[in-house]
Amino acid sequence: MVNTYYKGKNEVNSKNTIDQVIHIDSSNKSNVGVIIETKRPSNKTEWISADKPNSKALQELVLYYMRERIEERNIDIKHIIITNIYEWYIIDAAYFEKVFYGNSNFVKKYEKWRDGQNVNSNTNLFYTEIAKPFIDEIDEQIPCTYFDIRHYEHELRNADKEDDSKLIELNKLLSEYHLLRVPFANDSNSLDKRFYTELLHIIGLTETKEGARNS
Repeated sequence: MVNTYYKGKNEVNSKNTIDQVIHIDSSNKSNVGVIIETKRPSNKTEWISADKPNSKALQELVLYYMRERIEERNIDIKHIIITNIYEWYIIDAAYFEKVFYGNSNFVKKYEKWRDGQNVNSNTNLFYTEIAKPFIDEIDEQIPCTYFDIRHYEHELRNADKEDDSKLIELNKLLSEYHLLRVPFANDSNSLDKRFYTELLHIIGLTETKEGARNS
């Protein structure tokens, strides 16, 4: 959705080991506003689900968030996203702020690991020995917005404009107005043509194959 919403306005790129970030403006020197972890659709082992929320994908995002908050002193993070192109989990960064950064014991464990005071400073140790047991102890559901782009295929492919309201909702959800909380200035009930085209392209990927692999 880079060209639809962010091109020329917000830098979208990888950052260090983070798969993708959306900066708060067009410079990669500006603070990160959205942290995105991406997985291949075939990577079921590291993928998050309602039945398995404590996945490597979530553990990685916890590490990225802690680095941004502590090392970068970034207070501009708005959302955390996990996606495999089709499925999307969008989490308000305020949850990570409260549960992880706001827990002094967890911060101390992170800093001890960061400073090499454990048996090693390997990221896998952080995931399995620090983040995973801490997440296991959380006795509440992780609040998030979930959707699967493939569920919108019918609305995309038919000529009926009456059911495009579902697409408008998705359009709003992925826009800078929601993800970066940019003040809204446009017609909230309009459907961006670029968004429609890009969404159709993404869903169309399910029908294209390169050899034995899905593209």
